[in-house]
Amino acid sequence: MLKAAYLQSEDWSFAAFLHKKKLLKPIKWVSVAGMLFSGYLSVIEITTSAGNYSLGLPTCAYGFVFYLLVFIFALLAVKKKKRK
Repeated sequence: MLKAAYLQSEDWSFAAFLHKKKLLKPIKWVSVAGMLFSGYLSVIEITTSAGNYSLGLPTCAYGFVFYLLVFIFALLAVKKKKRK
């Protein structure tokens, strides 16, 4: 029980880890690189294939969406860090 309480403390939260380790800038750059790569592959896949996807879009398009979300969350964390 003590271990569970310790893991839920401020020191082990993901946001605190990001701020202490200063990983926000590399996370933003990796997400930008991922958006460029998956966006490029999405454009190629959508324009050259027949479009028979089980979920409506190619997998790389969903990857683009998730990299975009990571980028947005990193930007929000940077803005939150600057306010403090």
